[in-house]
Amino acid sequence: MTKVPTSDTTNTATLVQFWNDSIRTICAINGGKWPFLETEETVSTVASQEYVELPNNIRKVISYRYTDGTNPLTDSTFLPKMVFDPLAWETILAGRLGTSNWPWYAYQRGSRLYFQPIPASTGNVVTVRGRLNVSDLSIADYTTGNVLTATPTSTAIVGTETMWATSMANRWIRITQSDTAKKGDGAWYQIASVGSTTTLTLKKPYQGTAIAAGTAAYTLGQVSVIPEAYQMAPIYRALAQWFQINDPMHNKDRINSYWRLYDGGVEAGLSTDYGGFISQMMEESNESMEGAYVSPVFGQNDLLGGPPYWFPYNQATGFN
Repeated sequence: MTKVPTSDTTNTATLVQFWNDSIRTICAINGGKWPFLETEETVSTVASQEYVELPNNIRKVISYRYTDGTNPLTDSTFLPKMVFDPLAWETILAGRLGTSNWPWYAYQRGSRLYFQPIPASTGNVVTVRGRLNVSDLSIADYTTGNVLTATPTSTAIVGTETMWATSMANRWIRITQSDTAKKGDGAWYQIASVGSTTTLTLKKPYQGTAIAAGTAAYTLGQVSVIPEAYQMAPIYRALAQWFQINDPMHNKDRINSYWRLYDGGVEAGLSTDYGGFISQMMEESNESMEGAYVSPVFGQNDLLGGPPYWFPYNQATGFN
């Protein structure tokens, strides 16, 4: 779209950087509160260590659960109160609450989640729900070899003449769709782990037609966290930046059209109302984040401490 040849490595690198910057910019809109940025990971406590290190892919903690043991399905689970005020946290620390496997408070500082009382045992599971860190997309697609085996309802994929590496975990694979037998469904599946150069495990089961002793082509690569329907949004923003820098005098209409396609022209000062792809993303996210109705009598069974019990930031309907 810019007519920059792939042989022009300097300018193609600049365009890729504009694209990655645009992905991060979109993910930061509205404070980064996009449903597609939510993820859940688990970490384990260390005895007498007041904190757990958050997984690298989590930028901000939304909520968490603390399990008194190693099995979140059977062991006792606690929901310590999240503290957001640094002064309040210092006051809690001054209380010298000691150690316990029944935490009362938690506080996020940087990439660590702190607990009080301090965890007494090693291996207690902390399930963290948070917003994703967004990293650059910089690795070329991998297509060497073929898919030999893929079974519906199974997460196991077997390749032939492939050289898959453990570093490919968390990337995505798409088995090429075709009308011929022993081909894929053309859908993207995230990779949970790579067991060997010819075996990998998906995060969710394969749902296409069965492939046995096949030679199906595939694409394995990085994918933007932005939903597929809106992945032109960062491209339009990158194009607007590119032409604004390289040909600002002769392409003003083109530049403005890309800004409008991106967000209606808000970032460029062309409008005060969101439009384009960003407006569509906001409409969809508002549907996804709409809160459920909560009855005014909710909590009267004292299960959650008696009425009224709610999280003010949920802005649930039903309360006056």
